[in-house]
Amino acid sequence: MSHLILVIVTLDVQLQKEIEQRRAELIPDSFRKNGHTSLKGERPIIKCFKPDDQVLHAESLMSFVNDAISDTTIGIIVILDNKIRIINQNLFSIFFIFQYEATYPIKSPKNFMGEILSRSLKIYRVFSNYFDDLKYKKIFTLPLRNFEAEEIFKIKLSFVKTNDNLIKNIETQLHKFRSRQSPKRYSDSQDVYIVDDDGKYFRLGHERHAMAETKIPPHNIYCVLANRFRFGRLFDGALHYNVSWGSKNTAMNGSYKNCHNEDTPCGGRSHLNMFANDFF
Repeated sequence: MSHLILVIVTLDVQLQKEIEQRRAELIPDSFRKNGHTSLKGERPIIKCFKPDDQVLHAESLMSFVNDAISDTTIGIIVILDNKIRIINQNLFSIFFIFQYEATYPIKSPKNFMGEILSRSLKIYRVFSNYFDDLKYKKIFTLPLRNFEAEEIFKIKLSFVKTNDNLIKNIETQLHKFRSRQSPKRYSDSQDVYIVDDDGKYFRLGHERHAMAETKIPPHNIYCVLANRFRFGRLFDGALHYNVSWGSKNTAMNGSYKNCHNEDTPCGGRSHLNMFANDFF
């Protein structure tokens, strides 16, 4: 059985106590019945993360989530009190973050959390259907630092404020991506690429002759999680994109962002093996 990790982030002691005491009981019945069929059989597991203050420290949350991940984890939803600030915007591209508004003290914590969980799971359920479709997954998992396009920026922005308009917003951008997909003009191959504003051609390869380095150090917990989860959904981090220019015999000269957001020179290669977390 696959599992969804639901991490509820709150400073409120009353809510923390409710979460720790009830956990699975907080999941609405509509998502629990018949073996979680409404969630494609994915069983939610509730965790409570207690931040130190009203600023969410990304490294602490990522380490907490990483410790909770198992071989059966299929997704990660972070449910966050909107009074807690997120400084590191990279969290929005790794996790599915749903922010809620609360007025304290809460009269009925159980009912309150049931409503929040219901809203977040409904949106996540629809999104996961898009993500798990390969024709869309290869768009969602594009290397965000190196694929230059307004559409991918707007998809990222949609997840910064996850709400009832999320699905409509990403549907609009996915539709626009159709015009970016084409074979190379100067090639006999019919392989379809996704082309960014710079003219770089990205094709999700099925080869496994390269692996993203994630050893800590020199890498960090972001490098690890960003090559396993995108917008809260698990993907195959062993796959990479073949990145090249559209014209023949044009080397990938220049510098490209790596998984540490550092400009990294690349000279002479015909293409790059680039992973979702931008490692190449």
